[in-house]
Amino acid sequence: CFKETLDQFYDRIEEGKTYRVGGPPWVSKTNRKFSSVANEFRLILTKETTIREVKGVTETKENT
Repeated sequence: CFKETLDQFYDRIEEGKTYRVGGPPWVSKTNRKFSSVANEFRLILTKETTIREVKGVTETKENT
């Protein structure tokens, strides 16, 4: 299941672009025991998740 979901989105997501995520994505706190990244939250995608690029967005703000 992981590989199929990865293949579905891998070529469609690029760093620096903005996307709208729909369907059933889940946001949860990152478990530091199982993650090597410093992110506080993780986004879990499924095969029902939809991702669309938002055109015309030149700046985004991150919550810190």
